[in-house]
Amino acid sequence: MDESNNETLFVRTNKSFIENSIDDSHGNQFKQQFINNKIDLEITDIHNEDKNDDDDDAEVLDDIQCRSINQNNFIDCMEFETIPIDHDTANLKRILFGNAALSIGPEWLHQYFEFDAINSQLWYGLVQHKGGPCGVLASIQAFLCAEFFHWNRVENIQNVKDLHRYRNECLSKAIGNILWQIKRKDQSVIIAIESQQKILDETKDFRFDNITERLRIGRFESKKKLIDFLCQIFKHSNKNIGCVSFVYSCILTRGIEEIQHDYDPGSIQALLTPETLLCSQELVNLCLIGCAVSNVFDNNLKCDELVLQGVKKQSKIGFLTLYEYGGGAKVGSCYKSPKLPIFVILSEDHFTVLFAKDKINDDNHHQIELYYYDGLMNQENEIHLTIDTQSCAIHDDKHRSPLECVIQTKWPDCHINWNDSNRLF
Repeated sequence: MDESNNETLFVRTNKSFIENSIDDSHGNQFKQQFINNKIDLEITDIHNEDKNDDDDDAEVLDDIQCRSINQNNFIDCMEFETIPIDHDTANLKRILFGNAALSIGPEWLHQYFEFDAINSQLWYGLVQHKGGPCGVLASIQAFLCAEFFHWNRVENIQNVKDLHRYRNECLSKAIGNILWQIKRKDQSVIIAIESQQKILDETKDFRFDNITERLRIGRFESKKKLIDFLCQIFKHSNKNIGCVSFVYSCILTRGIEEIQHDYDPGSIQALLTPETLLCSQELVNLCLIGCAVSNVFDNNLKCDELVLQGVKKQSKIGFLTLYEYGGGAKVGSCYKSPKLPIFVILSEDHFTVLFAKDKINDDNHHQIELYYYDGLMNQENEIHLTIDTQSCAIHDDKHRSPLECVIQTKWPDCHINWNDSNRLF
């Protein structure tokens, strides 16, 4: 048997441990060994360096004919209708970047939604290539963790193809849930899809950026149809929706005027910071709670003649920030006690994710098992933290990790065990 044609996939679920030997020339051979019960899912996929990304994408397509059609033909033959973008709609670029004549840098232009294909422990993680879109990626990652570990927990995966299908299904649901949460009553979800063909002409106020001029727009009244559409898109390719087109979809669904009403007066002119093109708090709030408010405290705060808008109700996904530890922000209970034990973390101008794989109850459990994921860090292993809320930590600010400081804004004075993971500074 030629070992170069083999891939080995290990899947550990709460039911079984399965070793699959996949041999293209001899068919699939499966050997199943039942061992100790595990709730988490671990996938070990031997990476074949000889395969390119296009070959990997092609493996997940059920219909092999899809490999020979380009993106435009694929979009045209879908059962869901999309229309070409016009110059009026292209003005949404201004609310994202502040100027519709700006080009889009590589940190945003080339950032699509790609899962870690090498590290078996981090099968659930989206990979970030450059700094910039971390706020968007962390928000989607948080909703992905909700799907993987709370809403759509896997029971059994038997091969690489099943894993691709499962991850793309959860990615479709995560993006669909974010957009559906943004949708206003009696309005539609509007989604921007990247095609290959340029649709718009350049003007003095609008310059090509290799995304905006290629967009097609779809409108959805049903959440099921929206997710079905996204599933078809990601089944075909992960290059039809990326970070930019996803944020455009958020803007179109919320509405430009509505977003501007969400802001604190005089707060920002664009959803990305002008100098660094990092995600603003407004953009992260738009992804997490459906409106682009400027603050993370509860409800509204009257300050002289101004009304500063905060988070109005308990969020599905939480938010914690190092700025609160330093006294520069106040995170309210709506974000600090979310419906799910999943938090987007802001530390040192970078957004990451902290999550539990099971529900936790602060009243009954003083030990909480959490996992930390940073798509930009090239993690080698899963970072598993045990939070002991009844053991007081010894404070030594010189040797404290910023992540520890953030966690203690939620669980004050808790003891944090890194479980043999390297402490992050």
